[in-house]
This record gives sequence, structure tokens and C-alpha cells, in this order.
Amino acid sequence: MRRFFTLVCAALLLCLCFACGARTPENPENEATTAEAAQAPVYVEKQAYTHITSTGSELPGVYTGYMAHGKPEDSNGTLELKNGDLYVGGWQNGQFSGQGTYLWANGEAYVGHHKDGRRDGRGTYAWANGNRYVGQWKDGSRDGEGIWTNSEGDTYVGHFADGKYNGQGIFTWANGDKYAGEYRDGNREGRGTYTWANGNEYAGEYRDNVREGQGTLTWTNGDKYVGYFAGNEQHGQGTYTWANGSKYVGEYREGKRNGYGTRYDANGEITHQGQWEDGEFVDQP
Repeated sequence: MRRFFTLVCAALLLCLCFACGARTPENPENEATTAEAAQAPVYVEKQAYTHITSTGSELPGVYTGYMAHGKPEDSNGTLELKNGDLYVGGWQNGQFSGQGTYLWANGEAYVGHHKDGRRDGRGTYAWANGNRYVGQWKDGSRDGEGIWTNSEGDTYVGHFADGKYNGQGIFTWANGDKYAGEYRDGNREGRGTYTWANGNEYAGEYRDNVREGQGTLTWTNGDKYVGYFAGNEQHGQGTYTWANGSKYVGEYREGKRNGYGTRYDANGEITHQGQWEDGEFVDQP
């Protein structure tokens, strides 16, 4: 009898061990499920929230959408700021991400792609004064190919870098003037062609938005100047050819014949050779 009792106790003990062992692996799974539930995005509506921008600024407001770890995490969350601004769009880790719309209280608006809280990718920015940009952005600045227009009807189509015209571009003024060529830091810089609405044309070098260096200026009446420019004027050595075939070869200063030069008639015969002053022949050598 004692032997039987001993065997029964041993069997019961073995069953208890198996039972405990069977439950042991279930505990981590339950804990993981509980942790995942705690981390899952939770929907909130008009919850007070202070948005910390990518630059560190703090903007208080109310948020509607999904949140995770106390930060917006949604494809279409809404932030209404106390300053009157409004953002509706994607969020990731508490920053604007993906497609979104930001409306400023002053009437400006941006519709486009965001990355890490900044305008990045393709988007459209409209200013309150009517100016508008459509194109590529990088780290919050206009960067890449884009189109800029203003309320007066001027248009720039071309490349941007750091928010300015940089590289090849075409600027067309509302009055019909047009420039096609190189830009640097927002200015005409390098080689380009400027065509006036009346048909006159300059093709050559620019520096800081002015004609500077070698270039060719052609008038609609058939006259042409080929030579050097400084401060938008003919300056240095150049050749001016009139529509009738006569020409001047020599020095220029501040847009006029100044210095030594030779004037030829349409047949190539020399008519004047020597010193010139303010466009007039003054002395023979």
C-alpha cells in the first residue's frame, strides 16, 4: 500500500511539472502581445499637442489623428496651431512626412511632399502676393527643376539650388523680354542670350546680371557690335558693323568710340583712322 501511495505522489508531481512547463513559453508571448498593444497607434481627436519642428521650434496646437509613443504617426493627421497655421497630411515620428498641405495664417500655402519635417520632393508653394513656385524641393528649399511665376506675369523655368536660380534657366518678362542662359545665386552669370521684345539681341557673357566680357549685340535694323562689354556697355576692343556695310574697328569706353580706331566704308576703304572721343573722330596719327 505504501508503495502504491509513493507511485501516485510521484505521478502527480510529474504532471505538475509538465503543466508548469507547458505554461512557461506562453508567458513571453502574452507579454509581447501586451507590449505591442501599448505601442500600437492610438486615434485622438483635438488633443493638445506641441509640435517641435525639425529646426527645434515649438508650436502649440491641437492634433487629430493617430499617435504612437506620444507623437503623430499617420498618413492623414491634422494639426491646428494656435498661431492660425494648419497642416493636414502624413506624419512619421512626429514630423511631416509624405504628401501634405500646410496653410499659413498669412495666406501662403504649400501642397506637396515632405521628409523629416521639411519640404522635400515635388511641391507647389503659393505666396499671398500671387507669386508661385512649382517644382522640386530639398531640405526645405527650392532645389532642382522648377517654375516660378509672379503676380506681374514674369516667369522663370529652369534649375534651382538653395532656393535661388542656379544653372541653366529661361526668364521671360511680362513685357516680352527673355533671357536664356546660365545663372548663379539668382543672378545672370556666365553665358546667355537676352532678347528684347523689340527684337534686339545680346549673346555673350554676364556677371552679376550685367553684360560683362565678350559678346555680340545685334539690332533689328541690321547693325551689329562684336567685342567686349563692361557694366552693360561696349567697353574695350570691338567691331561695330552698320547695316550698310560700313564698320568701325577699335576701342570703346562706356558705350562710345573712345581711343584708337579705324572707320571703313561699305567698300572696305579707310575713311578715318586715329583717335576718337565720345564717338567722334578727333585726330589722325
